[in-house]
Amino acid sequence: MLSARPHRRCSFAAPEACRGFTVVEVITVMVVIAVLSALALGVISGAIRDEGTSRHYLPMEFPSVADLDITLALREAAKESGFPWHVGIAQSKDSFYGQHNPERMPIAEDLQRRWKAWMAGGAICSEMEAATLFIVAATLRVRAGGAMLILGNPDQRPMTEAELADSSIDRVIDTSIAGLRKLIAADRAAGRIK
Repeated sequence: MLSARPHRRCSFAAPEACRGFTVVEVITVMVVIAVLSALALGVISGAIRDEGTSRHYLPMEFPSVADLDITLALREAAKESGFPWHVGIAQSKDSFYGQHNPERMPIAEDLQRRWKAWMAGGAICSEMEAATLFIVAATLRVRAGGAMLILGNPDQRPMTEAELADSSIDRVIDTSIAGLRKLIAADRAAGRIK
């Protein structure tokens, strides 16, 4: 978390202490869309609420979206990174094996139908946190965004040795740090932080 007062504790028990906090999720995820390369940076602008936790904070009709300023700062950093990058929607889910081994599940047909729908709708990746993070941030009135290292192939075939060798999380960490620097500079220029 980034804060002008890092000593404060932000929680649901003391939501007033959360004002001014910024949260950026940095994670490795699985790729969804066939047109993406096996390795790319992903800046998450919103998330499909295909999980259960966020339902305990806000109704399903409430969209799970990232803060626009964070998204734009991460996008600019991704552009400057020299790596392939995409901005878009992530599918947030609770079940790792429902994605990776849907044929083993009693609801296999439904899981596969939904996977095809996310792809047809243009989701760029599948992960397990963004929807909840964005919904909790909205509830606490703090900013949140997400940067991902998109790994894998949409048909779930194994990555090549070359792809695996080039899959360092450092590229998304470095890009996120660059994005946060841009966000801090913009916040200082706007007088939001000192």
